[in-house]
Amino acid sequence: MPYLISYADTFSSRKKIDFLLWVVILILNKTGIIRLPEGKALAEKIESIMNHRRYSNNPGSSSIVPVSQDEIDRVLSLTPPFDLNSGKSHYKLAHQFGQAQRWQNIRNGKTLEISVYSPNGDLLCTFLKPSEVLKALPISKTSYYKYLNSGRIFKNQYLIVASYK
Repeated sequence: MPYLISYADTFSSRKKIDFLLWVVILILNKTGIIRLPEGKALAEKIESIMNHRRYSNNPGSSSIVPVSQDEIDRVLSLTPPFDLNSGKSHYKLAHQFGQAQRWQNIRNGKTLEISVYSPNGDLLCTFLKPSEVLKALPISKTSYYKYLNSGRIFKNQYLIVASYK
């Protein structure tokens, strides 16, 4: 990572800030902290102010709140959800963490509920499995996971939210 951070000095515009924020997201991802609620919230906040979203004539765009160094430091100081020195690949560690989270919810008697909303907030349908969503909606598996709980509307038609209840 020090090499990446030193590379930021080659930029002479706002791109330097965007690059450093990208490095923060890379660290969050590599350490697994992005899988914690605080890490995911920080990554979404950073994504909302990067590149194409920061240049706008839209008066509402002035409501963008910058990310503070204290906020980044607080999230990066969290304990990673898995041991990075275990010798296992990052993919395997993240997969095992996700499975453990799902099993913990199941043991606590919770069931997965996937709700699909219209852009204006009306509930369109509810599903119990991701495979049911993929069969019912014109969405690929990749897009499903990209838009799931992101707050973004897929093809201006569907907002997909999943939670354990």
